[in-house]
Amino acid sequence: MKASETDLKNLRAADIMNEDLIYAATEMTVLELVKLFRNYEVRGVPVIDSEGKAVGVVSETDVVKVEADKEASDAQVPPYFRTAWEDWDSGPESVDYDKLDISAERTVEEIMTPGVISVREDASVAQVAQRMLEDKIHRVFVTDPRGQLKGIIGTLDLIQLLVQAGKA
Repeated sequence: MKASETDLKNLRAADIMNEDLIYAATEMTVLELVKLFRNYEVRGVPVIDSEGKAVGVVSETDVVKVEADKEASDAQVPPYFRTAWEDWDSGPESVDYDKLDISAERTVEEIMTPGVISVREDASVAQVAQRMLEDKIHRVFVTDPRGQLKGIIGTLDLIQLLVQAGKA
């Protein structure tokens, strides 16, 4: 739904959410996670357990942080990591994961942020933005009244909405 078609104040989370959710499983390796990020061109996903319940969220930042922690424990940081970290300073989309020594043994469960920050489908756009600001997050998940994940809203979705509203 375009903001120009309706009053911005009347829009709800369900109106602007992306329903095409991509999940990571707790038992996936970090290497498999990186492949998922690349294949779907996403930067973060909800994590589900073996029963399909959302138990956390994992992002590119988590991958880079775990690799940074691993390398920081070594006496000397290898050149390939320094180069990858410099790429990170240019933005997460520029990270060359091939330069990182990504573990095929560590699991998503080990690096994810536990818990899922969400809003209900009927939350206003202002409530969505407020939740993201309060929790300092770049994406929020949308749930139905039973708590089932239904979609995701990212900061770019909100920016796009504001741009569309400005053209109305």
